[in-house]
Amino acid sequence: MVRSLLRWHWPSGQNGFIERFNGSFRRGVLDMHVFRNLTEVREQAEQWLADYNTEIPHDSLGGLTPAEFRLQNDPATSNLAWH
Repeated sequence: MVRSLLRWHWPSGQNGFIERFNGSFRRGVLDMHVFRNLTEVREQAEQWLADYNTEIPHDSLGGLTPAEFRLQNDPATSNLAWH
């Protein structure tokens, strides 16, 4: 079972995004803290994810945070909406 999960191949084009996210998560959470229990892991992961989506600019989004990118590209708030 474990071997089959380790051999899973993401659809073309997604592996790079997943690897980048995994690396960012490892550096930002797992490598930065010594956890005593799963509650601490969850708390740090939730805080990091909030920062990742609202505070940290992403090169792949033109230097915007995911929240800023979403606001600019949300059909209800952008000029890209269908008329």
